[in-house]
Amino acid sequence: MFNVFDKSNWEKLQFKEIAECVSIRVEPYETDCDIYVGLEHLDPDSLKIRRYGKPQDVKGTKLKVQKGDIIFGRRRAYQRKVVVADFGGICSAHAMVLRAKPQNVFPNFLPYLMQSDTFMNCAVQISEGSLSPTIKWKTLAIQKFLCPPKEEQKLITDMLHKIENAIEQTEQQEQALLEYRKGIINCIFNQNKDFGRVLPKTNKTKIQFGKVVVNMNQSERNPLEQGITRFIGLEHLEPENIRLKSWGNIADGTTFTKLFRKGQALFGKRRAYLKKAAIADFDGICSGDILVFEAKSEKLLPELLPYIVQNDAFFQYAVTTSAGSLSPRTKWKDLANFAFYLPEIQIQQNLIDIFNTLENTIEQTRHHKATLIAFKKGLLNELIG
Repeated sequence: MFNVFDKSNWEKLQFKEIAECVSIRVEPYETDCDIYVGLEHLDPDSLKIRRYGKPQDVKGTKLKVQKGDIIFGRRRAYQRKVVVADFGGICSAHAMVLRAKPQNVFPNFLPYLMQSDTFMNCAVQISEGSLSPTIKWKTLAIQKFLCPPKEEQKLITDMLHKIENAIEQTEQQEQALLEYRKGIINCIFNQNKDFGRVLPKTNKTKIQFGKVVVNMNQSERNPLEQGITRFIGLEHLEPENIRLKSWGNIADGTTFTKLFRKGQALFGKRRAYLKKAAIADFDGICSGDILVFEAKSEKLLPELLPYIVQNDAFFQYAVTTSAGSLSPRTKWKDLANFAFYLPEIQIQQNLIDIFNTLENTIEQTRHHKATLIAFKKGLLNELIG
């Protein structure tokens, strides 16, 4: 119903006719920029970059990025990672840096073309390799895509841009709620913080994480026989999202065996700077790169545990205790020594009530954003597909 264009005058062009691949290689220790973007920093179906790392945190040759360049995740293209850089910096060599050829394509139209199912399905089909399928530029360059005249490209871009603005406004509302939640968490559990503005002043005790929390390390070799059907990998934990939104199906195959139960907290120990921690609302198995925590003391209400591990100080402690260069990991024996301030039980219950209200509001905002994203995707595929 959105297809208002006559496509009889659209032209099939090879991708190399509308885009060029820019491959300027840079060593992280040689660059004077202060932004690094890895594939882990890119969100599926989003053109914006919301987080990034620093060049000094990574090793190995990277690619130079200029403001306005398109960064395309050529590795595991099914993750649908395409963004437009709003900065100058470097990015992972598992990405492809692209620039529009303005003689054939309106520059702001190209990212939308690449977000379409037509492009993404093609990208998946031409990927090579089994464990980490990757696209080669010489293969992508000769693929043909149907392109409208430039004046129609601009009309389509303007339509989609209006929806992008609406999505951006919703994301700003979501971010404000997340910042408010983070402020409460940091205020409550960190040292030398007065939380009287959030709740009435009360006694709180400084305690080590390992004194009130246990690291669960159970295995389940035959989960399907136990009625367990889902598994969680690091990719299923969303940064700063305390709720699980996706998972894998054990019947489809997995090597994971670590067991977790409903109500336990899941924490990504690999690359802790990504801030991946969530509460499990079902039983399942998970990656060995995920630590499973459970409250073990009458001093700590289990529902509060996920918020303790969402504390900025906890994440920072995990980062500083991590070892390894390419994929730094923290260990339970180190995290167990993390010291934080724990309020008395009645205050904990009040906090849980506050957090539940906040989570419901955040969830409503995310649902509205998801509706807008689905509308954009449907419109995009009708117009460009």
